[in-house]
Amino acid sequence: MSFGRKCPKCRKSGLFRNYLDMEKQCRSCGLNLTAYREGFAGSLVINYSVSLVFAVLYLFAAYQAGMSETLLTVSAGGVALTVMLLIFPIVKTYWLHLLYNTGFLQESAGRRGKHTTVKHSNKNTLRYDWLFIDLDGTIVTDDFTLPERTVTAIEELKKIIRVSVATGRSYTSAKVYLKKLQISEMCIFQNGAILKNPLTGELSVLHRIDAELAHGIIDISYRAGTKLYGRFSGNRRRDEAGGQSGRAGILYPSDNAFFGNTQNRIRFFRSHDKFWEITHANVSKGNAVQIFSREYGIPQARIAAVGDHDNDLEMIAWVGKGMCVETASENLKKLTQFRIPGPEQCGAEKLRNMLLT
Repeated sequence: MSFGRKCPKCRKSGLFRNYLDMEKQCRSCGLNLTAYREGFAGSLVINYSVSLVFAVLYLFAAYQAGMSETLLTVSAGGVALTVMLLIFPIVKTYWLHLLYNTGFLQESAGRRGKHTTVKHSNKNTLRYDWLFIDLDGTIVTDDFTLPERTVTAIEELKKIIRVSVATGRSYTSAKVYLKKLQISEMCIFQNGAILKNPLTGELSVLHRIDAELAHGIIDISYRAGTKLYGRFSGNRRRDEAGGQSGRAGILYPSDNAFFGNTQNRIRFFRSHDKFWEITHANVSKGNAVQIFSREYGIPQARIAAVGDHDNDLEMIAWVGKGMCVETASENLKKLTQFRIPGPEQCGAEKLRNMLLT
């Protein structure tokens, strides 16, 4: 899986990200690809112009020497082509070098009236480059509200650090919060099974449960008396279940014939006191964050994350700085001493100070 192309300046691959349809910027050196293309086009214009000048000068000198018109035309074309090939690498290198040093290639095309992009200061005093935030129980309250104070706090964070959401929700279910937060980075959905950029629609499906295994899980769940909603999720369907989480017995090998063959294919874990998750064995937010680290070239030590429950365990354990809310599960509290208030107290306001230490 690749998130981008190779940077023409630093030559690191997989570092370009789309911001707003056509804006791309290198995560490593800050090169703006849109501006680079415009600068490259400028070097071509310079090259053609210089070649044309040499050809005209040659034509004038040859004409003065009495050369025939046919020979003049052919030789002038040869001179122009030769000059073009010889000086182009030099023109390109020095022209782009000049543009880079003047800051043109780091600037957004937005200043030229096309788009406005998020720019992160090179003078960032934070010790971390990327922050992954869980939704429910971390910044979203128990009544599914995203407080305005939290939105404002995350808006301020986005000015100094890249912010992504890492949630157990599907993209469709999380979309209302992503829109309010105006997240423009690739995000983690369904506990790490899917990566998607809410702005560009770029999608990567990492792991699926095969149909045979899914049918077996559904069959055992029905026999255990648990209601399943394969197509719908959210408040309305949860209310129909009366707030019940179903019998936990479906999560244990009561059916040895089935579960004996699934130990390395699926995993069970809690995402809430009332919710259990069943995913592919390799799915976790931690594994997804590691993919981000490799693809974008961000060191593990420069990544931070915050969560509230057991589906955040792998992520909090792996990142350079793992944090949790004060109301987090006991398992998560054992992993980190860094705590922020819960969503009702707008704990996101404390994140900036937490990331400074």
